[in-house]
Amino acid sequence: MPGASQPRRVPTWVALGLLVLLAAGLRFYALGEQSLWHDESMTWLRVIVPWDTVPEMLRNSPNLPTSYLLIKPVIDIFGASEFWLRFVSAAFGVLAVPAAWKIGREAGGRPGGWVAAWAWAVHPMLVFFAQDAKTYGVTSSLAALLLALHLHMRRQRRTWHWLAAGLVLVAGLLSHYYFFFVAALLVLSAARQLRSEPAFFRGWTILTVVAIVPLLLRVAWFYALEEPMLGNGWIDLPSLKDPLLTLWNLLSGFGGQTSWQSLAMGTVLATFTLAALVFAKQRRELLAVFVLAVMAPTLVMIVVSLRKPLYMDRYFIVLLPFLLFIVAGGAGFLWQWVKARLAPNTSRQLAVWLFVFSLPLGLWIGSSVHTQTHYIKEDWRSLVAYLKEQDEPKLLTPDLAPLFYYGMQPQAAEPGCREACWLILYRPYMPAHEFTNSIEHPDRPWLPDLDPGCQLLEEWFSPTNVGLWKIQCN
Repeated sequence: MPGASQPRRVPTWVALGLLVLLAAGLRFYALGEQSLWHDESMTWLRVIVPWDTVPEMLRNSPNLPTSYLLIKPVIDIFGASEFWLRFVSAAFGVLAVPAAWKIGREAGGRPGGWVAAWAWAVHPMLVFFAQDAKTYGVTSSLAALLLALHLHMRRQRRTWHWLAAGLVLVAGLLSHYYFFFVAALLVLSAARQLRSEPAFFRGWTILTVVAIVPLLLRVAWFYALEEPMLGNGWIDLPSLKDPLLTLWNLLSGFGGQTSWQSLAMGTVLATFTLAALVFAKQRRELLAVFVLAVMAPTLVMIVVSLRKPLYMDRYFIVLLPFLLFIVAGGAGFLWQWVKARLAPNTSRQLAVWLFVFSLPLGLWIGSSVHTQTHYIKEDWRSLVAYLKEQDEPKLLTPDLAPLFYYGMQPQAAEPGCREACWLILYRPYMPAHEFTNSIEHPDRPWLPDLDPGCQLLEEWFSPTNVGLWKIQCN
């Protein structure tokens, strides 16, 4: 109608700013509230060393160095509280929201950008590992930054783009071994443009080869140790059903136990994925991405795990940016399908209302990490507090890092435990699709049997599957 007011779409900077704020709220809320779990305390143990011993620490660690080198200056300045140990992971997760928007925009236009940025902001898997003092939050964010740069550089390349991509490649490859999948997949992506953009393929391939050199040197340096320590005995052998569960985890962030929030997240992203693979105009490209960048790495790691078990969903978090590329392609297709059937004013109004509705929906989904019990970490803080209430407790395992972090100076028990002593109990395994040890598995008992002649005097257990036994043996 002439003279009628036209509904205005949400400006890009406003929408993206709101999603960044949503991501920051979910990641920084109660960041230091939960206890450090065992592996986080190992991060603390490694980053509190003096700078002159950092090279030795990095060499002896089975983990790659990027996250340690990022966390150390932060805790040197602000202290080693739970909040500041996790700060780097949370900050990287927030900074990657614009990268997710860029990835989505490349695949599905403006609607794809919003869906990808929204999914990155609220995804339970990403929110959980953004609140973890390990490498997964940093590694996944570096993967998103690198993919966004790669997609941009397929059309426009300047010197600073190459420098930024090289820096992110080196940092990513030195953050987790699975980042090699990201590097390899982007070389394949560049190869697809060999005929139309041979210079880009040559440049990207050379950049990747150069970036791999520091990783190779670090690996050689580590294996030159007399007894390189690789702790993977706690990882189960995978089966052929695991790739499907891994895919569902990447879509939903269910973390081994389904909730209404993860079901909603998974349903939304699975719908967009199905639309991308079946109906989108670029479905052949998106299907290739799905096969090569999502399913193939999981199958490769099943084969590798037959010799050395290395299959954990947290490791596959580096594949999430590629999955969001596919999701965004489906979102772009569905929006164009809907838009073609509506009047222009109606489609603009619907777009605004969908965006507005996505904010509380995302808050509900992302906040599940703070409310659902299966996201709760091992409560070593309470365990140490209970031990401190005891009269000079003597421990059979006094050298565990969480004890020292929470201010205990443990005394070692005498061999044989003839005087009353304490045994610390925590689950020695974590199934591939879980993020914490808080999920019960009645079919997999993990408490040890008492030796003959030993008596259980007292016990304490946390719902997070850490506990104590006070025992005495004849």
